[in-house]
This record gives sequence, structure tokens and C-alpha cells, in this order.
Amino acid sequence: MRGAVNNERKKMTKKAGFTLVEMAMVLVIIGLVVAPAVGLYNLYSAQQREDKTIMAMNAAWNAIDGFRSMYGRYPCPAPFDAIRTSSAYGHEALDGAGNCDDSLSGITSSVSFRSALPPTDNEIFVGSIPFRQMNLREDLIVDGYGARLTYAVTGIQTDDTTYEANNGGITIQDAVGTQLTQTPDSAHVVIISHGKRNAGAVNLAGQFVGGALACAGLAAEETENCDMDQTFVEDQTSTTFDDLVYFGTADDVGQWQVSAASDMDIHLRRSTSITMGIDESDPTVGFSSADIRRIGVDDAIVKATTDVSLASTGRFVTSLICDETGTECFPPNLIAGQIAAGEGMACPPATPYMTGIQNGTPICTDEITFECPDPDDFIVGVGANGEIICDTVPPAACPDQTLTGSCGDDRLVSGFWNSGTMYGYAYSGECYNIEPLDTAFLDAQTDLDDIRDYIDALNAAPRTAADCGPTINEAQVRDTFRCESGAWNTTPIRTIERWQNNPHSLGHGPTSGGDTADFGGPAYNPVAPMSTDPNNNNASHDCWCREDYRVDTTSCSGASTGLRFRIREHRCPSTRQGHWQNSAYGGWDDRFCGCTPSSDTRVESCASHFGYSGPGIAGNVTIPYDITCPSGPSGSPVIVDGTPDLSDCRCPSQPGSPGYSTTACDFGYTNSYSWDGQSFTNAEHVDKWEWVCPGGPAPVQPVSSAADAGSWQWVDDHDEACVCDGSVPPLPETVPCPAGQQGTGTHYLRPWDCDTGTYEPAGPSNQVGAPDCHTCVWQLGTGPRIETYAAPQRGLNACSSCSGTGSCWLPGDSAGEYKIFDGCYCAGQP
Repeated sequence: MRGAVNNERKKMTKKAGFTLVEMAMVLVIIGLVVAPAVGLYNLYSAQQREDKTIMAMNAAWNAIDGFRSMYGRYPCPAPFDAIRTSSAYGHEALDGAGNCDDSLSGITSSVSFRSALPPTDNEIFVGSIPFRQMNLREDLIVDGYGARLTYAVTGIQTDDTTYEANNGGITIQDAVGTQLTQTPDSAHVVIISHGKRNAGAVNLAGQFVGGALACAGLAAEETENCDMDQTFVEDQTSTTFDDLVYFGTADDVGQWQVSAASDMDIHLRRSTSITMGIDESDPTVGFSSADIRRIGVDDAIVKATTDVSLASTGRFVTSLICDETGTECFPPNLIAGQIAAGEGMACPPATPYMTGIQNGTPICTDEITFECPDPDDFIVGVGANGEIICDTVPPAACPDQTLTGSCGDDRLVSGFWNSGTMYGYAYSGECYNIEPLDTAFLDAQTDLDDIRDYIDALNAAPRTAADCGPTINEAQVRDTFRCESGAWNTTPIRTIERWQNNPHSLGHGPTSGGDTADFGGPAYNPVAPMSTDPNNNNASHDCWCREDYRVDTTSCSGASTGLRFRIREHRCPSTRQGHWQNSAYGGWDDRFCGCTPSSDTRVESCASHFGYSGPGIAGNVTIPYDITCPSGPSGSPVIVDGTPDLSDCRCPSQPGSPGYSTTACDFGYTNSYSWDGQSFTNAEHVDKWEWVCPGGPAPVQPVSSAADAGSWQWVDDHDEACVCDGSVPPLPETVPCPAGQQGTGTHYLRPWDCDTGTYEPAGPSNQVGAPDCHTCVWQLGTGPRIETYAAPQRGLNACSSCSGTGSCWLPGDSAGEYKIFDGCYCAGQP
């Protein structure tokens, strides 16, 4: 029995699987195969992200430059925190006057350092790319790391009336503070991808990557591109900086501009005349052979001018009109000459309509007709392509009729035809207008609380109700009704809102464009007007609008004490929530600003105090100062600085000192070695740098001027020969098939040749498999049918085009007969 058990155990042992050693060897082999693939995939993924970033940056730059060329200005930024469902997403942030609006969340502004800009128009605005304004795809404003591109622009350059090539105001510098523009602080625009680290980047949800601490703990150069002010860094040498920065300066725009009111119109930007000729000489003697004349003066100049006293305004005179070769010409008086002199073209009274010109004479007819292909059909409209629309029954029109709109107003609706359908509009809404401001009363007030009480009383008082309609200029909403089989459908097919106080938003077509109206909000309360939507932040009551005032305050400027104020107004008609405009009372009022003697301290960075920019100085300066009032409590304060405390100012130490910079070997070569206690790979040249403080070993504290700033200084270098890199993968190449053949071609893997410094040429030694090329012949289609002739059908022979279809043939079973196939096609025959 025991022997039987042992034999069975031996049999089971022979059936066992892999041993642990064998499994370990398998895993090692898999690791050797997978590890290089993972590395290559990581390199591929990184390259894809870089390519996506560059593509997005180029697309955004080209779109912004195209916008500038077309409209004579740069676009304002879009809010960087706008979510995709927001109406502000991807659109310029503009106030009521058409200027960049930094009162919106997601738009920051700061004052340019450039003193040459007007002090009233020297702001830099920062936000996101207004891609929808420029008809740019949404994916082209997102870099390869999933963040929105940042866009900054000089405010004065966003107005075509103030745009000038030298009006830039953005500061561009490298990592050590050296300005990169020829004229300091003069870049027009900046576009930034914040790189793999996403320092300062905004994600697709409109939030800073890293949240509230997005800019904390960054290197100085990356902080500049995170704080969204007037200064940006572009640097390709720093190891802590991975942003991609595009900026532009001193770009002129063409004098011919597309009108902002209509894309179909162009205009001269700032000129009142033009000249034309065959060369560019000045004065105009160089134009004399152009045969272009003004009437009465053969000076070869054509002028377009607003001077209505010129009889020749806008007209050209020539004796011949020719094609580009100058051989085929005709005199213009053949078309537009004096009829009485036997010139020009005219149709006789019996056939008064000219439909064309043939052989120099007009083609005339007594009528111009449009007909449906089927004589029993009816013309019911004209399509967008200009072709008539036909139907088997005539369209039925609807008479004018009073209909009830979405706001409950009864309006007389008149029909109009659009693409073969009759529509009608009804404009409606209710506006509750506030009492005008008593400016004389406001001027006499000496207490800000009295002004607030006056405004509160106006807001609490009943409003005057006004019918916001029935025209487009006063309406809150517009209903579109459709005529169906001769009767109005009394339910609007579409209702759009006014948005802000701009009637053009109600001017879209009957079936598209505009913002859909919203009626889900509260009703107006005539007894207590401010009890409903007191801040005008509710966008859901488009049928009514309430005018309000509000008092804004801010601290007085400089060392003055007290508050400045202004009175703003929500005006009707409008459906835009939170939209406030300056009232008739004007802008900021400083009457409550004054002077109070005091003493205090202020803190500024040591670098700023010394006029230095860079990492070589750290710490803060504390400056005591006194505020005096030589002109009394109502006069302007005078600030007198005391002796600054420089004890915290220092030349800091820098981590990573000494540091090393390298120059890589040429492609196809590499090396690996140790020098100065450091290991280097693929480095033909190494420079050694040390951080040096002028006052001694870092850190040095205190320091008293910019001359004490630390800096990186070169101390040594090393050169190492590069050798052939045997890991360079072969270069794939495909040679297309020759004419008359079809296939993927001949494939090669060309190895790297270190002796020649290039890849081996494609040849038999590195060819991969046999060529995939096949001669193209006619392939059989459907059929056959029997005919007694073969021409002009094709026989089943070679065809050089490798494309096309037609008939082909084969010899028939009997003499003189052919088998004809339809739908034959020319393709490669394997």
C-alpha cells in the first residue's frame, strides 16, 4: 500500500508547473522588455503635452494678432474664473462704454511702470483668452497640461482710437530682472502657458491649480507669472521655471480696418484720403505711367475724400479695361458711355430688362421669371443660397392680430417672411423708473450719512411704471410667433431677453441668436420695491426691470483720511443682473477726504527700497513716517519719512551652490563621467557657478544698497569628449509606390552611423520585408451584359491612375462578343 502511494506521488510530481526560479526568470524577462517601453511612452506623453501646448499658444497668438489686424485693436481678456455655462465664458469683459472691465471677478488690473503712457489710460488687464470673441475652438485655449492660457494686454491698446505701435505698457524680464524689450515696459500683450508645474495656472473649472495658495512657495521668477500684475518673466535658463511665454511689441496695424459694427464694411482707420499708382515713389511723379487719372488733372492719383465740393469724389476714369495680360481689352464707354453718342448699353422699351452681355451687346428681355421645376408647384420662398423654394400648395399668410406675449402684454403682431415661413414679433416688459437725482441737494451735503439716507429714501419710494415696449428700443423681451397654415400659433416659438441696455441683442433672427429669457424669478412688489431682489442680482425676472441707486465708497487716496464716494445707477430697460453704471451725478467725489496728523510705519521689500530686482537681496525695510497738515484739516496731507530700518536686509544664501550648467553632446553622441565630485551624463561642457555675496560668505546681514546684492559667478569649467551613442533608435522611412502601383510602399529602418554623423541611407541592408506595391488594373464591377462591341469600355489591363470608375470588358464566349461590366474600378491587384 505504501509503495502505491509513493508511486502516485512521483506521478504527481512529474505533472507539476513552473518552479519559483523559472517564474522569477520570466518576470525578469518581462521587466527587461517593459522597462524601455515605459520610458519611451513617458517620453512620448511628455512630447505630446509639449506639442499640444505649442499648438494652443500658436493658435491663440495667431487669433489675437488676426483680431488686431482686422479691428485695429487687441481684444480685452475674458474672465479667467468664468465657468463654461457662464455667458461671460470666452467673451471680452467689457463695461457699458466698451472698455475692459476690471470690476468683474476674473479680471485683474494694475498700473504700468511706463511713464510714457497717459496717466488716465495706463492699466494692464489680465484674464483668459476671449476665444469665443475670435471664433477659436475651446480646446485651443487649453495647454497640454489641462490649464487655461493666461492673457494680459495693455488697456490703451484695446481701443482702436488709441492704438499705437509704441503704446505698450507690460514689463517683460528674465529670471534676474533684465528687461527683454528694447524699450523698457513696452510689451503690448502676453500669452502664458504655466507649464507642467501649473504655477499660477487656472484649470477648466475656473479655479487656480493649488487653490488659495497657488502662488505660495514659488521661485521668484514663477511668482511674477502667478500674481497677475503688470510684470512677467520669460526665461529659458532657470531650472525652476517652466512657463512658455509669448509677448509682442511695436506692431503697427493696417490703415484699412473691418468695422466693429458690421463685418461686411471696411474703413480707413485714421485717414481721409488714399493714393494709388504703379510704384511707391513720392512725390507723385512716379505714378505718371499708371494711366489712372482724376477728372480734370492727369496726376495719376485717385483720391477718396469727405470733401463734397469735389466733383470727382470717388470716381475712376480710364479709357480701357483689360485682363491681366493686357491683350484682351474693351472701352468702358461700351457699357457706360453716352447713349446719345452711340455709346453705352441700353435695352429698348419693349424689352427693358438686361439679363446679360454677349459679344459686346446686351441681352434684353421683357420680363424676368422664376419658375418651379414642376409647373404645378408654387414658389413659397427663397433659400439662403438664392434658389427658390417650391411647394405643392401656396403658402398661407396670417393677418395682423393682437397676441398675448410671455409677459402678459397684448401686442399687435404683423407678419414677415423668412425662408418661406411667416413670423411676427411682440416686444414687451414693464419698467419701474426711479426719481431723478437732485444734484443741487447732493452738492450741498456735508455728511456722507445724509447722502446715504437720501439715496435710501429714493430707493424705498414707489417707482413710476412704464410700458417697456412695444418697440425694440424699449423692450425687455421679444416673443417670436409663427404663422402656421394661415393662423398664428399663439404660443411663442422663442423668447429672448434684452440682456443689458442694448437693443441690438433683440435684433437677432426669428429662430436663432440671442439669450433665452427667464421668467422663474420673483414678481415686482410695488408697495415695497426694494423687498424683491434688492441688489438687482436676480437674472430670472426678465419681464420687469427696477431702477435703483447705490452709494459706493472707498478709502481716500494717499495719506488722506476719510472716504470717497460715488453714486451708481441700475438703469432700465435691462435684464442684466448686477449691472451698475455711473449716475448723472458723475464719478468719485473727494469732499469728505481730509487730513489728520499722525505717525506710522510702512514696510516694503529691501530689493524694492534699493531699486533692485532679483534674488540677491532679501528681507524688508521698515520706514517710519509722520503725516502733517500744513493746510489744516481739509487740506492735503504731507508725508515726511524718517530713517529706514535696514536691519532685516540681507544677501541671502542660495541652495544648490555651487551649481553646474551643461552643454549637451551633439545628437547621436553621449558620454558619462565624474568631475568635481559630481556625475554628468551627455554633457560635452560643464560650467561651475558659485553664489557670492560682496560682503562675505552668505548670508550677509545687514546690507545697505543694491551693490551688496548676491549673484552667481563663474568659477571653473570642464570639457569631456563625446562618443557614439549606441542606443539611438533607427529612423523609419517609407518610400511611396511608383506611379501605376498601389500599396503602403517600401519600408526601411535606417540605423545611426557615428562615422558620418547621420543615419545610413535607405537601401537593401536596412529594408524591412518586401515592398508592398501592386500594379493597378481594372477590377470587375457588376454584370456582365453581352455586347458585340467593346469600345469605349476598358479591358482588364493596367491603369496608371489607380483611381476612377467606369465600364470594363472581357472577351465573350463566342467570337465577336464581349462581357461588359459596369462600376469597374482601378485599384492595385495583390
